[in-house]
Amino acid sequence: MKKITLVIFMSLMSFLGYAQFPESFNTGIPAAWHVMDNGTGTVKSWTGSTAFGPPHSGAQHALADREDLGLNNTSEDWLVTPQFTVPTNSQLRFWAKMTAPADYGTLFQLRISTTSQTDRASFTTFKQWTEPELETAMQAGGSTAYNVYGEIVQSLTAYAGQNVYIAFVKVHTQTGDSSPNPYWGDRWAIDDVNVIQQCTDPSALTATQITPTSAQLGWTNTGPATSWDIEWMLSADTPTGVPDITGATNPYVLSGLAPATNYKYYVRSVCSTGATSNWIGPFAFKTIPYGQTCAAPIAITALPFTETSNTNLFGNTVTGSPGASCGIAGNYLNGNDVFYAFTPSFTGVVDITMTPTGTNSGLFVYGSCANVGSICLAGVANTAATPRNIPFLAVTAGTTYYIVISSLSGTIPYTLTIQQVGCPPPNNLGASGISQSGATLTWGNPGGATAWEYVFQPQGGSFPTGAGTPATTTSAPVTGL
Repeated sequence: MKKITLVIFMSLMSFLGYAQFPESFNTGIPAAWHVMDNGTGTVKSWTGSTAFGPPHSGAQHALADREDLGLNNTSEDWLVTPQFTVPTNSQLRFWAKMTAPADYGTLFQLRISTTSQTDRASFTTFKQWTEPELETAMQAGGSTAYNVYGEIVQSLTAYAGQNVYIAFVKVHTQTGDSSPNPYWGDRWAIDDVNVIQQCTDPSALTATQITPTSAQLGWTNTGPATSWDIEWMLSADTPTGVPDITGATNPYVLSGLAPATNYKYYVRSVCSTGATSNWIGPFAFKTIPYGQTCAAPIAITALPFTETSNTNLFGNTVTGSPGASCGIAGNYLNGNDVFYAFTPSFTGVVDITMTPTGTNSGLFVYGSCANVGSICLAGVANTAATPRNIPFLAVTAGTTYYIVISSLSGTIPYTLTIQQVGCPPPNNLGASGISQSGATLTWGNPGGATAWEYVFQPQGGSFPTGAGTPATTTSAPVTGL
């Protein structure tokens, strides 16, 4: 029975320890709080007030006004909390402001006692601000001016488990006697005083499962937080301290990003008390370009298609052999890879050509991402620098085909061309009778075609689209060059 009584008593003490917080002074200074001074400047004391408002919240705030102390006299105006038990990992949080724009020499102190609410000698100072220092602390808590409230956060972890009283003490020594400014010092207004368990900082920030347009952000929760705020931006931008995302879970998938772009993010914990931790970060990451993975390939939406690029713009996400069914010896997936996806709207035949600017490269076609490196629909690779051509790839409407360009090692510049073909394309392209203004174009006829179309243009031009010039033989003279 004694043990049960002790547990109930301790629980009651814990409840009473928190009952006086938060305190907003809406009806003045509570009876459980204590106001006192050092016997100098006794006309003005801490009081609940609407003067020099508005309060941070509610109807009133606690205000320590100023007065004429007489030359070289020092006043101490005290506002002391009731006794409370300091929780583990706790913070004192309150909102503060001043009323004068210049530095009048006032000191603002936090003092603590473990023995008495009324004995000034029992208190020790554990934090002090000058007027400029208090304004800086207020700005860190959201203030935009000396007379605009900012939140002050002070750790109480050194006093965890102790029964304490905390005093807000305004101290001023008057150095002149002819005018209230600056000799009377400044005022101190406080509001919404609270003691809460600290919302601890998250740690070990990460960014994983990165795609061209999203990334999964994660971190380690070091305390009681159940949600988080996130601010994210381009890597060159400056953080504002204002969250872009509130109430985030851990991990959090950030979407709406641009491909191949550098970003960074910051995160802070949000606890059930409403308190927040410090912002932690930045953590930098870069979205991948389309084509770096098979899951996010470059989409080929229409034929004919041509693109000039370089595998150095992409990563190396697969390695090894392109697959035994490709009939190619060598680890032609060891270099950087680029993935394309093509879903034809027709059933027919396409011609795929990859022209490398370098040696040891390969061109491969797969029926799914799962088959990359194992089951190849078609492929060509060798150590030369000649074009890799898959001339007659049968395709089915609505089926997606994955085209992979890679190399034995390193990176390779290339041009990829894909065309629909209704019959075997001409081969053995050449030119004869070349003069300063003309030539005769020639080609082979491997499929028994009876008519052709040709296009001639300056070297380096884009891949032709639409109809060309008709021809009924395997040669055509061109002039006006």
